[in-house]
Amino acid sequence: MSHTLRLSLIGAVMTGFLALMLGQNLIHRSQGTEVLVPVEGYDPRDILLGHYANIRTPLHRLESGTLDAGTGFDRGDRIFVLLDTGPTGQATAIGIQAERPEGGLYMDIDRLSNVPISSYVHGNTTRMVVPTFQGFSRWSNVWNQCSKWDTKGGEKCPFNIAQDFMCSAPGNPVFCKAMEANLKRRASCQRRFPSERVRSTQPGCKIYDDVVEYTNVATEVMIGERLEENAGGEKRRRMERALESLKPLVTTYAEHPPLDTIQYRNRWHLGRDWFDKGRQALREEATDGTHSEPIS
Repeated sequence: MSHTLRLSLIGAVMTGFLALMLGQNLIHRSQGTEVLVPVEGYDPRDILLGHYANIRTPLHRLESGTLDAGTGFDRGDRIFVLLDTGPTGQATAIGIQAERPEGGLYMDIDRLSNVPISSYVHGNTTRMVVPTFQGFSRWSNVWNQCSKWDTKGGEKCPFNIAQDFMCSAPGNPVFCKAMEANLKRRASCQRRFPSERVRSTQPGCKIYDDVVEYTNVATEVMIGERLEENAGGEKRRRMERALESLKPLVTTYAEHPPLDTIQYRNRWHLGRDWFDKGRQALREEATDGTHSEPIS
């Protein structure tokens, strides 16, 4: 092999290696999320290197006591930092986790399912599934017209963002802001009412207030306005139109649980009493350890 050919091969290998590094960097940049962080200059005062200037960001030093953080972190551990962008667009740390925050699906154990996930999660396109609660299924008739009219039988129709079914890609701003608001509210309630028995009876501190708050935050993020639970008229229609406009990134469905939901349909002939009896059997099984036939 000639000297020229040898140099050419070495050059080709080095060029390919550099191209691979550049390609990996471009892939990471295209798939990642760009964030803005403030920087500050400082002088390390290194004895061996002399005087020089360097830069750092607030993310270089995090105080776990001021953030939503778990326990058991040791020096040198790999951590994942949850970021939030404020009104200025700059990212600030709001939490620390030992594992990578991932997307996923959560639903309450008493939700029924006979619809494949692929019907509402479309590959990598869908980023969030947002079912809306618009009234429970009736005993004799599942259908509920509240999704079309503001009132039914003289009563205001229920409406909120379902919190017993959550499905999202990682980094969802709705969940991040909802968790932040929930932690602040609970901390405030604990300071004001140390007794759990007393706290659970106070307005704003009850368990059901989590549902109300989630709807407030979710609507604020998605349409720029906090909608109260059971919002009617134009407000609710504006929210429904906003969800429809976000397709295919967001999948939505007007639910009348338990027999007409985003993941369960076409069993209306069984009736609401069938569901309630089945759920009671599961509760008794969980209490006394006996076995009962599953709901099908």
